[in-house]
Amino acid sequence: MIGTRTKAALAGALILLAASAATAGAGAGGVERASLNGFAEVPTLAAAGTGTFRADVNAAADRINYTLRFNGLGSPVQQAHIHLGRTGTAGGISAWLCDSAAAPGPAGTPACPAPGTALTQVIRPAEVQAIAAQGLQGGQFNRLVRAIRAGATYVNVHTAAFGSGQIRGQIG
Repeated sequence: MIGTRTKAALAGALILLAASAATAGAGAGGVERASLNGFAEVPTLAAAGTGTFRADVNAAADRINYTLRFNGLGSPVQQAHIHLGRTGTAGGISAWLCDSAAAPGPAGTPACPAPGTALTQVIRPAEVQAIAAQGLQGGQFNRLVRAIRAGATYVNVHTAAFGSGQIRGQIG
C-alpha cells in the first residue's frame, strides 16, 4: 500500500518530468545527422560518393549550425540543399547549403567546398525557401525545424554528372 506522502512525491515527480519533456520539445537545441550516398537517391543511383551532414538545431535562437562533408563524387559539386521530403520521395528545396558559379543559389549562399573539406555555416529564418506546393512559406523557420525533427527532410548533393542529385541522406 502506498502512503499519501509517497503518492504526493510520485505525482510531483511526474509533473516535473512532463514539464521537462515539454520544454525540451518546445525549441531546445538538438543534433541531427544524415549519412549521404547514391543508394538513398530517388531514383536510386549506384554512383560513387559519400557524405555526412550534421546540424545543431537551435529553434530558440532561430538558427541551425551545420557541417557538410562529401568525397569521391567524381564530378564537380554544383549545389547542395535541404529538401522537404520523406525517405523515397522527392521534395522541394527548403534551404540552400552551398552553390557554385555553374549553379548559383540565392544571394549569400556559400560556395560548395572542395571534396573532403568541411563546410560549416548557419541557416537562419530568412534563408528558409518557400515551397508553395508543400505548404512551406519563405522564412517559416519553425516549420522547417519541425520537419527536420519529424524525419521529413533530406540533404541532397547535386553534381555536374547527376544534376538531380548524386548523394542523399535523410536527416534524423
